[in-house]
Amino acid sequence: MTAPRQGPPRASLAEQFAPALHLVWRRTAPWVRRCAGVVLAAAAVVATLAGPAYAADTGPALQTSPEVLASALKCPTGFHHPDKEVVLLGAGTGLWGTETYAKGLDVVLSNAGFDWCAIDVPDRLLGDVQTNTEFTVAAVRWIHHQTGRPVSLVSHSQGAMVARWAVQWWPDVRATVDHVITIEGANQGVPTTNALCAIPCIPPYWQARIGSDFMTAMNSDPMPAGPVYTAISSITDVVNGAPTVNFIPGNGSGNVYVQDKCPGRPVDHMQSVFDAAELGIVMDALTHPGQVDLTRVSDAVCGQLYPAGINPIDATTSIASFYVKTPSGAVLGKKATAEPPLRPYAQAAER
Repeated sequence: MTAPRQGPPRASLAEQFAPALHLVWRRTAPWVRRCAGVVLAAAAVVATLAGPAYAADTGPALQTSPEVLASALKCPTGFHHPDKEVVLLGAGTGLWGTETYAKGLDVVLSNAGFDWCAIDVPDRLLGDVQTNTEFTVAAVRWIHHQTGRPVSLVSHSQGAMVARWAVQWWPDVRATVDHVITIEGANQGVPTTNALCAIPCIPPYWQARIGSDFMTAMNSDPMPAGPVYTAISSITDVVNGAPTVNFIPGNGSGNVYVQDKCPGRPVDHMQSVFDAAELGIVMDALTHPGQVDLTRVSDAVCGQLYPAGINPIDATTSIASFYVKTPSGAVLGKKATAEPPLRPYAQAAER
């Protein structure tokens, strides 16, 4: 009797699906690795911010969770220029750092070989400036931990209050920061906010008032030694009410009008973060030790609207959007009936 004919051995299910699974893996592995890298990077930020390296003797304890602090820091170009400090960009009320600088100063910094990061505070800086400052404190610490390099703070409008508050009350941040550069910054109070807060207004407007507890505490003593301070103002900045309020008290030659470089030049509040002359002064401060020197800034900036490399349409469109977003935030943001109380670490200075 002839044995029944047998076919080839049947492959197991794993063997049958192996080619398809291999193809799927080949196509998805890069995406999986990228996602894993993002998760690990975020975890590293959180671990750094929550770790023991920042004990109480480095300044007041941060009240915002490390996860929230980490989520606000954006460093899209990474760190590739170890010969220069890292520039950390802070925005004004109602804006994120990425939208404020992405089509302007970010371009200038990248072209000049600087690494930069920006801070996107979740509520767009519509809350207590003392809380907003914690994002800068955490960002400076993480950047320095990652790179070993100093950090320079460049900030616009309310961002000046944030940057100065950070170096004033956190000694380890102050020791790490090379330059503090404010562009049309609310350094001595904003007269218009005194009028706006005649009725309930957003917390940072309470704190930006001339004579507020926050302003009194921030300006009660000279800015602490360590960083080099530069405050840039325009005599045509009508938003802050008076151009002198953009200056840091006692900062001498570090307080400059853009019109000192380019007489008669009209520069308004939102335009300033794209203006060729203002950004020329910013870059002089970043690229030299000591105080800014307007004689080093090229006279060519006075004949330019925007710096080379900035798309004029992008810049003009961004400026127009800022003039909508900032007042919209002030209108739609959560109102307060009084200034947020000073945190305990600042109360002695206010008195």
